[in-house]
Amino acid sequence: MKRFYMMSFVWAAGAAAAFAATAISGISVSQNATNGVVTIEYTLAGDPAIVTLDFETNGVPIGGAAVSSAVGDVNRRVAPGDRRIIWHPARTWADNDVSNLKPVFRTWTKDNPPDYLAIDLMITNCFRFYAGAEYVPGGVTNDLYKTYVLLMRRIPAKDVVWTKGVNSNSTVGSSYYDKAPSFLACLTNDYYEGLYTVTRMQRKCVYSSASTPTSADARMPTPKLSWTDANTLAGKFAASDGRKRSCFIGIPGIRLPTNAEWEFAARCGSPYTWYCGGKSSDAVEYSYTAGGWDNPQEVGLLKPNSFGLYDTLGNMGEWTLDWHEDAAAFNARSPATDPDYVAGTSVITNPVGPATGTERVLRGGPTSWVWESLDLNNSYGEATVKGTTRLVLPVPALADLL
Repeated sequence: MKRFYMMSFVWAAGAAAAFAATAISGISVSQNATNGVVTIEYTLAGDPAIVTLDFETNGVPIGGAAVSSAVGDVNRRVAPGDRRIIWHPARTWADNDVSNLKPVFRTWTKDNPPDYLAIDLMITNCFRFYAGAEYVPGGVTNDLYKTYVLLMRRIPAKDVVWTKGVNSNSTVGSSYYDKAPSFLACLTNDYYEGLYTVTRMQRKCVYSSASTPTSADARMPTPKLSWTDANTLAGKFAASDGRKRSCFIGIPGIRLPTNAEWEFAARCGSPYTWYCGGKSSDAVEYSYTAGGWDNPQEVGLLKPNSFGLYDTLGNMGEWTLDWHEDAAAFNARSPATDPDYVAGTSVITNPVGPATGTERVLRGGPTSWVWESLDLNNSYGEATVKGTTRLVLPVPALADLL
């Protein structure tokens, strides 16, 4: 076995204090001359941290996919002490010569975690974090993330002021204006959101009474659900009542998104009708509509939006937490809850719908690019249409678990 020692950059995400709270030292890299397996050893001092890894050659990163086969004390929360990572470069990196590589570590605080979170639904408390989509083992469209692992993307929403509802660049018809109150909104936290709607196999992982899907159906969205059923399913991911089919014990904080959270994540900051532009011809590459309400397709087969989320247009409608409220009711309510509210200038923080109502807000859906769903609060009584579940996990709720 050959062994060589290298200095490395040590990164700390978040406030300046994080640099002092965590430090990595004693880095060594060795490669087995027979099988090519690389061992990286290091010492973490200070506070526990989420640790991620890349390599550089001549100052250029080799890329996340190349190191995606690394296992051990990496891509997870790591406690202080002597730590080890095992990397099989032959599996993910064609050039297997590591002699000129420099390991580059990054540490992340629990309140500023990496962009991607993978939650294994078959193992207790198994959280994996990845700095970008390219670091996710097998790629984000791998069947694993449509069956036994819940893959989530961090949505950078904290303190961003944006326009919710119909906006001046939209092509929405005037007949829709009364359905979508428009106002400035601001969310106070980042949150993780599922890349996909919950699939039938993921439902079975956490819901013992659910039927086991066939191999052909495993990656399909959950069957058409009422809002109550969709919310109950979200609760199964959050509960720790020991009634799961597997040893996954639940993650408190996982839930349906609010209407505002759903829209911010789906729109990706675009001022247009859809995140992909203002024409229906733009949307067909992202939105599956051929199956109608009764025949969705497997999740994740078309293009994702700019945040990496799939099927926010088309396929199946997605339930949110909010009760529906039309523009007239919203305008009547806003001054009552905030006497200083002025339409078009005041910012509503963490907006939610009214406390009660008769219909829940359903977003997206198989004709969403026709109905301009990113502008509208499409709402239905549960007897009218059924939807599916997409999950969110606020970053502060995750921090409580780490």
